[in-house]
Amino acid sequence: MAALYLFSSSEEIISVLINRVLYSPFVEEGVYRVIAMGAFLRVINKHAAVMFSALLFAALHFAVYEPGVFYPMHLAAGIIMGYVFLWGKSLGLNAAIHGLGNCVLILLSLL
Repeated sequence: MAALYLFSSSEEIISVLINRVLYSPFVEEGVYRVIAMGAFLRVINKHAAVMFSALLFAALHFAVYEPGVFYPMHLAAGIIMGYVFLWGKSLGLNAAIHGLGNCVLILLSLL
């Protein structure tokens, strides 16, 4: 699930935190929820749109972020975040929750 981060400097820790907690969540939520789910919502019902965007989220994490490693938590997170987006209609809310989750995973990997 969380790649164990081996840091050689505090600058690396800051860089990873900025990327994984601030930058990536906005980009990913923008792509998976705003763009992909928004397109799905135009042609299918909201539950199917959530499932398809969650599958896309999990598939890209499987293929790009941690190649060949499927974590059911990516699918579950995609589903949860899809419904959060339907409820809150806010990229900022989704990015904040996503960033908080990433932060927790990073901090746990440092223990």
